[in-house]
Amino acid sequence: MFLLIYKILFISQLAWGISDEYPCDPKHKSLIEKYIKLYDKIPKWKKIKKKNIRRYLRTGSKNCVYSKKRYVDKFLFEQKSRIGVILPLTGKNSQLGRTVLDGMYKAITAHGFDPKNYIFIKDTQSDPSKAEPLLAELVFNHEVDIIIGGLEKNSAKKLASWSQKLKLTTILLSPSTWVKKSNTIFHIFPDSKLMGQSLANYSVYKNYRRIAILEPQKQKPSQILNSFRTEALQAGIKIYQPMSYVRGNFDSINNVVKKIFKLSKENRRKEFQALYNEAKNLAKTKNEPFIPRSVVLPPLIEYDAILIADNFRMTKHILKIFKFHGVHKVPLIGIPQWRSKELLKENEPILDGAVFADFIGSYSNLPQPIKPGSGFLLKAKQVEDLDYRILGYRAATLSMKTITTKGSRKSLSNRLLSQNNYKQAWLPTGRSFNSNRIARFKTWLLEVNGKNVALYSNQL
Repeated sequence: MFLLIYKILFISQLAWGISDEYPCDPKHKSLIEKYIKLYDKIPKWKKIKKKNIRRYLRTGSKNCVYSKKRYVDKFLFEQKSRIGVILPLTGKNSQLGRTVLDGMYKAITAHGFDPKNYIFIKDTQSDPSKAEPLLAELVFNHEVDIIIGGLEKNSAKKLASWSQKLKLTTILLSPSTWVKKSNTIFHIFPDSKLMGQSLANYSVYKNYRRIAILEPQKQKPSQILNSFRTEALQAGIKIYQPMSYVRGNFDSINNVVKKIFKLSKENRRKEFQALYNEAKNLAKTKNEPFIPRSVVLPPLIEYDAILIADNFRMTKHILKIFKFHGVHKVPLIGIPQWRSKELLKENEPILDGAVFADFIGSYSNLPQPIKPGSGFLLKAKQVEDLDYRILGYRAATLSMKTITTKGSRKSLSNRLLSQNNYKQAWLPTGRSFNSNRIARFKTWLLEVNGKNVALYSNQL
């Protein structure tokens, strides 16, 4: 009887691919269990029989792994030089996803490779809940080494979670503030914190001591504003806030503008009464009818500068209200969403000398495959498309440099972290990522001059 049981156990071991070569190793037990958990998220009709890891990897009791070493290495550590892409290619966010993908194709082609041989693409259909099963397909059916995705917040969170569990190198095209820091998670996205610091440094350089910030209500927390406030306050600049308004609501914006420039007659009663009497006497002298509503207070400009934290459309609307109330000149500071030909179309004098920040300087310095032309301005829609095309281009460039060098999946994250920018004018010299695994971009200050924009003379 004992001999029969032994034979049965031996035959079952052979059936499962188990050998004395690697009978029991607790080292990879937890990792294999997580891989199996992700594998189970693939819909049944999409599972490939030959790549069913449950046939090759399994864990037993007593914290042991019952698998051949070659199977553990094949599924967990062997580099296949493939990139998995998870993007919204249909649905409400499809334009962004397709633009990113276009940038990726341009990068891979520009470096002499055929994208079909290196990237495997999955569409979330703008539904972040699809990210997990799509990730499972890429990991097991296509055996990818690096994942690129995370345009949507919930999608980024799901990919980040699995990146940590599986030790899977992942590039997220979204802010680092969306997910927890990890050695396997990289971010390629403009660093708003640095742009806020640059605007604060500019304010110090201009010796501004009092700055008012206008921002829309119910706006998501802005990293650029938070960074600007922190740096400016530390430099001794007084920030006047909140000066918030409802987007598209004239009365709301008008009330904020009147508050900034102290245009309420209740707060300047004596001055208003003097102007009222003067206008009334002048009308009497000229023998003209007196119109009380024609009496308006002049704006009091008590701030050294005003930062308008809104897009170019709302900024234009706000500046028209400035003009209506007699504000024709005040130093202005802006954010990247200002950048567009439409903002400067009407050549408002109040914008002359205004400065805003962006992560791209002159478009002339961009790589040829994604260069939109020369100069500094495009139409607003073209600017947004270019920004996301740049993210795709850079993610694919750095991924290709990493997976086309020999090594194990274990070293992928370290190899990606060690990539360099190699003297590209639009990027800072040195490493492509900082120590927090956030892609390094330059921060540029741009100055308005009539209907044109140029680099501010003193880049801070």
